[in-house]
Amino acid sequence: MTSLPFRALDLELSITRTEIPPPVVPNERWIDNAGHLLAWSSQDRLQVAGTGVFCFAGDSRQVMAFVDHDVESTRVQEDFCRFVLPLVLQTRGWQVLHASAVSTPEGVVGFCGRSGAGKSTVARTWATEKHALWADDRLVLRVHNQTPETIRLPEGRTDPQVAGPAGPAQSLLTLVVLEVDDGSAASPTLDRLSPAIALTELLPHALCLDSTSSVLARQLFLTYSDLARRLPIHRLAYRQTPESAEALTAWLEERLIQKPATRSEPAHGR
Repeated sequence: MTSLPFRALDLELSITRTEIPPPVVPNERWIDNAGHLLAWSSQDRLQVAGTGVFCFAGDSRQVMAFVDHDVESTRVQEDFCRFVLPLVLQTRGWQVLHASAVSTPEGVVGFCGRSGAGKSTVARTWATEKHALWADDRLVLRVHNQTPETIRLPEGRTDPQVAGPAGPAQSLLTLVVLEVDDGSAASPTLDRLSPAIALTELLPHALCLDSTSSVLARQLFLTYSDLARRLPIHRLAYRQTPESAEALTAWLEERLIQKPATRSEPAHGR
């Protein structure tokens, strides 16, 4: 049985109920902080644990989900938007950064870093105060006509009959790599990174549908190299305390928004 299609961005999801989904070769594995396997993928398929298998091919707009009869359609749609959609977009010229982001009048500011660095906390605190939350956990971006830009992913809770994107592309203002200080620094430090250092800082947080694919791996590297050259990339070191997020966002507001980062800033690394 196939349900009515669910549309998001330029893709259309159809759900087929089956007890025997297509097999997926686990070239990539996605694991949560507790070590649980969340999903695994190959170049044209992705399986989400407890939900089902999503199949896609080439530049087709169609994505087929093969799920068990007792899996709710809303769950399939949410997993499609959370796991599948950003990675399928990678086959269409976009890249996916494990990051959170806020939308400001000057552009989108993205935060990435190791687990526990505070990217979601910083983004949500800043969005609550002055700006809108743009991304939580996955930031879809590219360089288009020499301009770094990003699109906002849908949440998957909309009416299945409603088509359309979650919003138009916005320009990226900067990406910030968060680093939790050991407590020795009295105040946060924000350093503009050179393109070479910025590239090495970003790549560990880049998500790839299938790194065994030379085409996808090459495109990923070229896109992030281009981003590192064209976009201000910063490293933010700060002391993490229960009260730090609110003060930190005000501090960032002064340095990134009131005086937007430009290419004329000195580039340096640590």
